Amino acid sequence: MIPALFALSTAIAKVPLDAPVRSVTVYSDRARVTRRGSIDVQGTRVVELPMLARTVDPKTITVSATGVELTRVDIAWAPADELPRARVEELLDAIAKVDDQLTQLAAERTAWQGQLSIASSLRPTLPPDALGRPQPRLNAAGWGIAVEFAHTRVAVAQARLRDVTRRERTLRKERERVVAEAQKIDAKARPAGFRVLAHLVGHGTAKVSMSYMASSARWRPIYDVQLQPATSQLDVQLAGEVSQESGEDWSDAQLILSTAEPATATRYPKVTTWKVGERERFIPTPLAQLPPPSPPPRAVPPPPEVSDGKDLHATLRHALGPSKVDKSINIPTAADGRVDGNDGWTDDDRRNVDEESTTPVPPPSVPEAPAPPSVRVDELERTIEGLKNRAFRGKAKVGMLSDSVLAGAVAQGSTSTGASAESVGLVAPRGWSRPSYAADLPASLAGGYDLVFSALQPETVLSGKGTRRVALLSRRWPVAVERKLFPALAPDAFLVATLTSRDDKPLPGGRGQLFVGADPAGTAQLPLIRPGEPVTLPLGLDRAIRPIRNVKVVTVERGVIGKDEVSEYTVTIEVANPYATALPVRIVDQVPLVGDTGSKNVEVKLLRAEPTTTTRDDKLGTLEWALQLPASGKTTLSFVYSIRRPKGFQLRQ
Repeated sequence: MIPALFALSTAIAKVPLDAPVRSVTVYSDRARVTRRGSIDVQGTRVVELPMLARTVDPKTITVSATGVELTRVDIAWAPADELPRARVEELLDAIAKVDDQLTQLAAERTAWQGQLSIASSLRPTLPPDALGRPQPRLNAAGWGIAVEFAHTRVAVAQARLRDVTRRERTLRKERERVVAEAQKIDAKARPAGFRVLAHLVGHGTAKVSMSYMASSARWRPIYDVQLQPATSQLDVQLAGEVSQESGEDWSDAQLILSTAEPATATRYPKVTTWKVGERERFIPTPLAQLPPPSPPPRAVPPPPEVSDGKDLHATLRHALGPSKVDKSINIPTAADGRVDGNDGWTDDDRRNVDEESTTPVPPPSVPEAPAPPSVRVDELERTIEGLKNRAFRGKAKVGMLSDSVLAGAVAQGSTSTGASAESVGLVAPRGWSRPSYAADLPASLAGGYDLVFSALQPETVLSGKGTRRVALLSRRWPVAVERKLFPALAPDAFLVATLTSRDDKPLPGGRGQLFVGADPAGTAQLPLIRPGEPVTLPLGLDRAIRPIRNVKVVTVERGVIGKDEVSEYTVTIEVANPYATALPVRIVDQVPLVGDTGSKNVEVKLLRAEPTTTTRDDKLGTLEWALQLPASGKTTLSFVYSIRRPKGFQLRQ
């Protein structure tokens, strides 16, 4: 977008700045990366920051400097460096020639090894006699000639094999030399990306910071939950599984893991007149006024290939063997290497977002063969300043990319104070829609809270090298532990811990590894943990406690005219405690409920329960007891219910 200014800036000597990645904020599906570096400035200096990968969103690049004045930032798309075609083709031909010679020597080796095997296996033998007559005596007169012939052939084959081995060794050394030279050329080829130039003015040490949003990054919360039975405390350790394929490595960077959504809508509902008309059973409900949906963005064409059809990069890397291949997305570029204006926005996206103005603002047109405008530098600077003042009037401050965008508009001939400068506000574009996240991503597991967790130490996350576990926090909370029993459904006791978070902020849900002491107890999906709210965590089975459930049924007939059958069910539950300390338990059982088909003919009554139930749910028919099992003792409870139905009536479950 800025051929004139960028060409002017590149004419000045550029000083590369070593600005490694210092901090990274990782969201559910992207990351904000911050690079920092320092350089000595005496007067005016153009600093070239590290090349940014294709996964970077150029609209999010911001640059700041302290100690000196930052006058301008130029951002442009830089295509990949071309390989020296003549030399690369010469090296490829040399590698192919050596490979052909090695293949020929391999075939020659196989042939001579066959002759050596035949000559070494020669032995004097007698021909078989089909008539069964005695074998004649061997005549040794010709043995000397035969042995000499065999020894000669063996010596010749061995000499040829030694010659083949020598030539193979020479060819392999030659191939290693050519491959090493080709690898040096391939290593010098810089991949395509965004080039950022910062113009600094002043005297002293400048501390330059650059931040940008990169895609292909994510994290997920995971927990290690360990119950300490002796102290009735729960150790909760939160970590994050971080992975990224942004095209750059994060080495010794401070990681911040966030559950926030970096792109959210800022358009609030517009209140309009609420009119009521005639309608039967009308229930008034306010409705939010939303803008009409816009069509999806246009497809972005891939960048043009500047080659004669033969991809030297791919051919060279194929000849050198497996190596790192750039699998980044294509960035649309124009013929001169600038970022193409077709960035996926529709015409509606480029309109003025100021609600007080409805005049569309068309984007600056890009001619097929743009020529540098004949504008003096002082006039160009005044025009840019005027456009910036118009764009900033009543708007939020634009990032450092604004200078480049406005300069590009002027460089393309839009020197008037018309609507070439795209004003920027806080309202999302018309084509924007709220992102949706999977259920296992932090933005969903946090329940709407914007939570931030800092890594306990600097971490290294390599691009495309798998997942990195990052420790975030560790807590120890007192818990109430009890055994929950369902005698009618399972013969086991389920260990359950109830905790209440004492933190001042929530903790997101996530997958957790459960431990009881040093023994693993399985995995569980932890819910969102809010401060002050109890959370129940399953911790596996306590196989030392096994309830025994017995059912006794007595059926009698009642009635004079219409006979009814009444069955009484006596359920007895026994639970023994093998431990030397008393244990809290919660026992859950249930009585049947009458279905819709038998509601007129069947009657169910709970007659008694000993001891009295702690909780009873008539809608589900559940009975619940909260008891204390005595140390090394046994507890018995029972309940009785009856079912009354007509004689011969069939009951189904």
